[in-house]
Amino acid sequence: MIKIHPVLALIGFLHLTGCASNYLSPDAVELSRMHRIIAVAPPEVAIIPNKKIDFQVLQDQEKNEALTVQKSMVSWLLKRKGQNHIAFDILDVATTNALLSGATRDSTRTLTPAEMCEALDVDAIIQSHFNMKKTMSEATAVMITIFTKERQTTNEVSVSMDLFDRRTGKIIWNYYNHLSGSVLSSPYSMVDNLMYSACDKMPYSMNK
Repeated sequence: MIKIHPVLALIGFLHLTGCASNYLSPDAVELSRMHRIIAVAPPEVAIIPNKKIDFQVLQDQEKNEALTVQKSMVSWLLKRKGQNHIAFDILDVATTNALLSGATRDSTRTLTPAEMCEALDVDAIIQSHFNMKKTMSEATAVMITIFTKERQTTNEVSVSMDLFDRRTGKIIWNYYNHLSGSVLSSPYSMVDNLMYSACDKMPYSMNK
């Protein structure tokens, strides 16, 4: 029988820890039943690197991550729809971004949730903000784990999501979560875990 050194056991697999909070307005479930189509707005993504990086490069990374996360969120909703957990349609990413870009072409200000719903002609919109932080490199984490026998955090991701209802003009759902990941974790795997948790907390999951 192969024996695994306890230190290797600490660093040899993905480990995630986190804490979450969830808010539902008293009429969230009732209002969500009237949604026929919703959209996912481009997320606001802030990356906090663990080393100095060119500002333009960082901005490009944040822009790319925002699109990746937006696509991931839509994919999760489509997956839930395919499993018959939700009945509404989800506006595709390309159409969402093109319509929002057109609505802001002659203005530098940010659209309100109500204005986004009107521009997209949807019943609700999901807005989100992600903070992504690389606390240390994988190599550094492994070395510290070997010497201290304590698992080290290499990545941190926090998210805040709002579901804005067009009919009432208010936020009917808010979700917040913060995850810390050890060696072998990545922002993508952590976002995936966050979306898995968030989808189960949405008012749509209670429409059964």
